[in-house]
Amino acid sequence: MSTSPDPVQLTYQELEQESAKMVCALATYNTQIGREMIASLQDRLPSTEMAGVLLVSLERLLWMDSAAFTWAIDHLIPADVMREIHRITTAHIGKQLVDRGFTPGCDFSLNAAGHLMLSDAARAAMTNCASQRHSERRSGHQL
Repeated sequence: MSTSPDPVQLTYQELEQESAKMVCALATYNTQIGREMIASLQDRLPSTEMAGVLLVSLERLLWMDSAAFTWAIDHLIPADVMREIHRITTAHIGKQLVDRGFTPGCDFSLNAAGHLMLSDAARAAMTNCASQRHSERRSGHQL
């Protein structure tokens, strides 16, 4: 992945454009197209930004075509990018839980492998949050 010393911060419009192109590429089930798109992102963006574009793209693909989502994870996403996506999502979920009043070390924690461990209450809160986001997206409202 790119380790450019100059930080690159995508604008909302750039993120939308890059993720729309990536979703279309991933939905083709074409390994060559997908790998070329990922390589292009790796050449142009730092690892965190690149993983963020893929994370947004994968989330959109999941709602559009779950089979294409699974195919993309299994065939295209490099291991280092998956680790960065895991790091981003774990930090975001942890922040959401703290913002909702959950206590690190009590209601949630990371195990030795870096996997997020949730209490039943924390798991229910995150499940409810995901269900609410899905319902709002289907009705045309974005969070």
